[in-house]
Amino acid sequence: MKKGFTLVELLVVIAIIGMLVGLLLPAVQQARGAARRMQCQNQIKQIALACHNHEAAHQELPPGVDGTDYYGAPSGNPDRTGKGSLRGQGSYGLFANILPYIDQMALYQQIDFDYAAREYQQGSKKNTAAGKLLMDTIISAYICPDYSQEKVGKISGNFYGAVATYAGCAGVKWKSSDASNKPSGDKNKYPVTTDVEQCDEGSIARNGMFFWGGSVKLKQVKDGLSNTFMLLETSPSAAINLKGYRWEAAGVSNGTCLARNWLLGANIHGKGLYDGRQLQLKLNEAPESDLGGAPFNEQMVGSEHTDGAMFAMGDGGVKFVANDINFYTYRVLGTRNGEDVPPDDEY
Repeated sequence: MKKGFTLVELLVVIAIIGMLVGLLLPAVQQARGAARRMQCQNQIKQIALACHNHEAAHQELPPGVDGTDYYGAPSGNPDRTGKGSLRGQGSYGLFANILPYIDQMALYQQIDFDYAAREYQQGSKKNTAAGKLLMDTIISAYICPDYSQEKVGKISGNFYGAVATYAGCAGVKWKSSDASNKPSGDKNKYPVTTDVEQCDEGSIARNGMFFWGGSVKLKQVKDGLSNTFMLLETSPSAAINLKGYRWEAAGVSNGTCLARNWLLGANIHGKGLYDGRQLQLKLNEAPESDLGGAPFNEQMVGSEHTDGAMFAMGDGGVKFVANDINFYTYRVLGTRNGEDVPPDDEY
């Protein structure tokens, strides 16, 4: 007599296998998510170390946006005094300047810094070999592995280029209304921010690690490097379908505000800061309306990770900051010179 499984036994085995697979899949997905988060942590640390290497070589961090005026002088002869009326527009930022320190020297050597970055994007150098290379090249170290959108795209028919999902911390614009949010035991004074760059796209504070039209030296970080955000993430999942925030690769307008082209430090018409973010809105929280009335330079900070985002501190350390961080503490960490030290147990 041949031995074998009965139909009932076979069904039981199949059911058990199905249960095991059902239990295993979430564990696999969780493991993959943890691996992506660790990769993101390593990448933002790599960028932070590159910024430190730039500071060692040039005695200052790379600029959030350099102050060059490319449009007030003949092409190929820019005004580098930082005093021109169009200074900074179309300028290079931190990601272009740190290329030699992330093993991208060959790409860095393709950039002619006598011409505005926008010339490679949609100007005279757009269709050159260098222009195509600089716009097409996806730099994996600049893109969070959890980023779910297109890495190179177009907007309304204009070529946009490869993006970066990280940015420098541009500080905080303290307002008189912020006083009510201060901890009752805090004796420090935080006056309304007056040191700002007045811009068409919303003024930019100059109290962060990266800002518009200048560079910071590490010795200027009075709050302590380990207590100051250097880098952050700029692709919050809350904004993926939010009109006015996320660009569409096909050029069908859904806005353009978060993940930006890595070559440009600022936009080409106004003074929009591409590779820096101010901490004006809560981490990973969408505004109440589409744009929430927030100027270009005060957009959301966050990631597509679960429950928070990666931040690199001024000393090169990396922290995963939870969405529920105290909003005041979160903003205190965004300034380099507020003479404030947040409690260790608050972030």
